[in-house]
Amino acid sequence: GTPRKLLEPGINPTWSPDGTKLLYHEPVDGDPMFVADANGANPKKVFADQPGMHCHHLTWSPDARYIYFSRGMPTANEMDLWRIPATGGQPERLTHHRSKVGYPAFLDERTLLYVATAEDGSGSWIYAIDVERRTPRRVSAGLEQYHSVAASTGAGGVRRLAATVSRTSGSLWTVPISEAAAAEPDVVRFPLATMR
Repeated sequence: GTPRKLLEPGINPTWSPDGTKLLYHEPVDGDPMFVADANGANPKKVFADQPGMHCHHLTWSPDARYIYFSRGMPTANEMDLWRIPATGGQPERLTHHRSKVGYPAFLDERTLLYVATAEDGSGSWIYAIDVERRTPRRVSAGLEQYHSVAASTGAGGVRRLAATVSRTSGSLWTVPISEAAAAEPDVVRFPLATMR
């Protein structure tokens, strides 16, 4: 068929588990969230935050009763997980990381995975939280830095989990000190015997 725009403007479109509703937010002050028909028609605003605050990484609960999202100030890395009834209302806070938090994904009916930095600023790690007990715990181990996590249900209810991992590397470079600003060709990598 002929392609058409689904949302204008709309960010992070996410269909409800049964495919009948579409959740998204608009890129304006307060990141207002909307629930619409599956084709984007008949949008209803369910929440808008105050200017300066952001609501990102929207996802539905498996029973579609709640919307889960990260909320806060991403430029200051002061985010946490929140939820709100899918019909609207006041959001309730689930975590108290006050760090970089995002990409909530349900593993089962009560277990929500997400990515966050630790209290000491290390990470990003994968965390899990029981949405009823609300006690987050780090579930990733090792040195890998996780930047996002996603889950889906396939045929026969088989869950698939995908995560992006970053393996950073560092190196040493030299630049000459001169009266003029150095240009890119002036910068030279300094060889080292170690990996970092």
